[in-house]
Amino acid sequence: QSPPRFIPEQGIELSNVGDVALTDKPKALAFCDSLTPPDSTTCVSRVAVALRDSQTCARLPTRFEQDRCYVSLASAGDGSACALVQDETLRSTCEAVARASGSLPPANQASNQTETNQSNGTGAA
Repeated sequence: QSPPRFIPEQGIELSNVGDVALTDKPKALAFCDSLTPPDSTTCVSRVAVALRDSQTCARLPTRFEQDRCYVSLASAGDGSACALVQDETLRSTCEAVARASGSLPPANQASNQTETNQSNGTGAA
């Protein structure tokens, strides 16, 4: 029998764990720890997204789950999490998601900005 997805005496369940994390991260993570996969993975990812905390993603047991958690962070507006994605295909997906959410500049804009900065740094008038 799997553990409950709701702990009435604590007022916490999988659907509201992100809200709980905003006020009590240890309580939210303890709840996640009481679950079994895939609910535990979903739970930790929701806490990470609610807190915009990539270190929470690192709690996940597999690299693939961690990478997917970082993509979720990018989708929620933290494009910097994409740098932590190890799988190249997922990193590309992460960067596309981050651009779509506005948390990373478009690829051509980023390279144009680099070129502009380099030409401004030469001192040429």
